[in-house]
Amino acid sequence: MAAGLLSNGAWIKKLPGPYTAEQVIQWLSRIGYDHNHTAEDIASGAFQTSLDNLGQLSRRHLQAFPFENVAMHYEEDHFVDVSPGGLYKRLVIDGKGSYCFGLNGLLLGMLRGLGYRAYGGAARVNMAREPSDPVDFQGLTHMVMFVQPGDANQTWLVDVGFGGSGLARPMLLSDAEDNVVLGTTPSERHRLVRKVLPMSSLELRDGSRSDHPQLEYQLHVSHTGGAEPWRVLYTFTDREFFDCDYEAASFDICTRPYLGLFWDMVWAVKYFTLGSAEAEEVEAQVETSSHAHINWPGHLGRLILSGKEAKKVIGTRTEVFATIETDSDRIRVLRESFGVGVVEEDAVHIKGRRAALG
Repeated sequence: MAAGLLSNGAWIKKLPGPYTAEQVIQWLSRIGYDHNHTAEDIASGAFQTSLDNLGQLSRRHLQAFPFENVAMHYEEDHFVDVSPGGLYKRLVIDGKGSYCFGLNGLLLGMLRGLGYRAYGGAARVNMAREPSDPVDFQGLTHMVMFVQPGDANQTWLVDVGFGGSGLARPMLLSDAEDNVVLGTTPSERHRLVRKVLPMSSLELRDGSRSDHPQLEYQLHVSHTGGAEPWRVLYTFTDREFFDCDYEAASFDICTRPYLGLFWDMVWAVKYFTLGSAEAEEVEAQVETSSHAHINWPGHLGRLILSGKEAKKVIGTRTEVFATIETDSDRIRVLRESFGVGVVEEDAVHIKGRRAALG
């Protein structure tokens, strides 16, 4: 497969998104995107669907909406609505967050509304904790996106919904050795590798790998500036998936006990732009590399809530900024540090669940 191309060199169709031009404008305002477009401009296709704009939009979207599964635990129906209408209300109107199907789903709809040619895919997340552990791929419970900016069929992987160590910018769909992109800071790098899905029951008797029907992309991350070890985040193909697939997967996550990490814990991740002193700190942590391209300005930090701790991650440095003992503590941290609109009265909905703290 040629670098940066879909299977068979396919082109993505230009399709309408689920949102009106007025809703697209409202989203641009919510993410803080500086522009002078009107709804009429958006409706007429005047927005420039360039790679640079794609990078700016995905970066601002990443920072505007926290990655979180609060609705699973602190809302009465314990359901994460990832329908286009539900996402617009929760994120754009209410200013809350979501997990991958919500964060990537909203961005996909808005990109189509701006005129980008894009579609959604699905990935299997690796649950192995250490890079040296054998990979442990789960079901197709993660959403990714494929985008072809401008008028070419060169394709970029976009993922603003992984949380943790996920992509912080678009990445060319290529396993070329020099296709390495920066994550949130210079110490974090991502690359793509192509490997046969290890649980596949298929083989080619001639020993060929390049034509294997289960040859997939793997997204890897390194927190040592691109040095070993690399950890596998997830595996995926360029097969297209649809809203009905994501809504079914989200329902499964919300209702099937012990599926993945979300059933047992309340998670939240919020990205923020580093100040000048913090930026100098992370740039000094590792040697920079010209291979880490697509470097839009501004390094990012992460706030991460999981279990009984809330942490601030700046490059290779992690510090705990809040210790959580009760659901009241967690609700306060979610509201004050992550911007998630949950209140004390919502604690009643988590009682009796494995994620409850008391």
